[in-house]
Amino acid sequence: MRASCILTVVLTLMAGRVYAADFGDLAVRASDLNTANAVEIPSATQAYQELPEGDGCEAQSGPIRRLIDSIEAGAARGSRAEMNALFGLRRQLALGSANAPECAREMRELISRSRHIQDDIAVALLAGGGENSGVPFRGELSVQKNASFRFPEDLRTGDIMLSRGTNMMGSIAARMSETPGEYSHLGMVYRDPQTRGLFILASDAGVGAAVEPIAKFLGGRARLMVMRYQDTELAEKAALLMRARLEKTVPYDYSLDAADDSSLYCTEVAAVGFRLAGRIEVPLQMSRLPGAGRNRMYSDIGIAGRNVFFAQDLEADPRFEVMAEWTDYSRIGEMNKIDAVYGKMAQWMDRENYVFTKNILNQGIGGILSTLAGKKISDSAGGLGGLSIRNGFDFGLTLYQFVTVLRTKMAESIKDKARYHSLAELNGILESVRAEDSRRYKDAALYGPAEHDFSVNIHSYFRPGRM
Repeated sequence: MRASCILTVVLTLMAGRVYAADFGDLAVRASDLNTANAVEIPSATQAYQELPEGDGCEAQSGPIRRLIDSIEAGAARGSRAEMNALFGLRRQLALGSANAPECAREMRELISRSRHIQDDIAVALLAGGGENSGVPFRGELSVQKNASFRFPEDLRTGDIMLSRGTNMMGSIAARMSETPGEYSHLGMVYRDPQTRGLFILASDAGVGAAVEPIAKFLGGRARLMVMRYQDTELAEKAALLMRARLEKTVPYDYSLDAADDSSLYCTEVAAVGFRLAGRIEVPLQMSRLPGAGRNRMYSDIGIAGRNVFFAQDLEADPRFEVMAEWTDYSRIGEMNKIDAVYGKMAQWMDRENYVFTKNILNQGIGGILSTLAGKKISDSAGGLGGLSIRNGFDFGLTLYQFVTVLRTKMAESIKDKARYHSLAELNGILESVRAEDSRRYKDAALYGPAEHDFSVNIHSYFRPGRM
């Protein structure tokens, strides 16, 4: 049982308790990940080596975008070769310039897009049966890695592990960004110098930052990745300094305040470690919260700033190299459905100025619940004020109502419910739902509800600020 890191404060306050997310009963063992027939990917794919070099974001990302377009178009799509090429491209995209926010944003979008194309290919290949079917993290389709990397033997102190489950919290932590990603949690590797045992330095809501066995970090995951900083000695120093600091548990940072290291959210463990080791700022570019600067929700529930270190930000940091990645493709279809909802929610907040509505009923219920649970939440959250807690309950109730209605309408719009649906396909369905609901909501406001129209509208809970 574990809560994901970024924006956990939203659901912590919303639910009225410290949220403990259930990631299911999948237990990932080292033997599962150390797959004998894993395809090993060299440091650069042939496809990437043939691309022209250039300075600037467009010069580096443009050719890759066109290559991804060609794979997505289906000219040669559907093979293991395309999966390998996409993995290699993701590793190379991080080496592009990320010194400007707009360039890092472009890189993150291409990385996410290539990963979902690979998901679609893998699901189609697995549908044919064979040794890879229904066996999480085993078989060549599930594992891709640097040719020289062995797991877990080659894990070093200071390596970074990213992970992701399939529950609501994992989706919020991965998708609630201006450029949604696929990873929700981060930990630093620590290998005990005497016993050679492996541990993870991580921070979890309701627990705080602490040292935990690697098995706990691996359990119940649908995605896993190992990344390595270019200066391995500095990375080791960062982990050692953080390990010493975590002799005593550090509170979880529910305000997501990167400027204050007295408490830590999950990615902040790595950021503070590198800052202590050599005044190194990690990542080069942090993501922006969707609608930041326009949406009062963040300040109302106690979130400090507009920019947050999301796990996917490291994928666009050229100082980190992807060493290995594992995916449980049996869970991608399930993950796509929840990711589509939270990803679109973030996109509508950011691009369409959507905000959550306030209503008297939710405010009243939120006030009662926050009074009943306030002390427990305030203590575990490191002193969040009563107003933040009450606002959190209010937004939480509205979010729950909105997501419930949107997921229901998405399910109703899916014609063939038995087959796999890609994230791109589900995104298209949600845009159609939004357009139709917007039309009905405006018509009802102008002319009253249509006869026999008793459907609940998503715009009752979530709509543009000046609709």
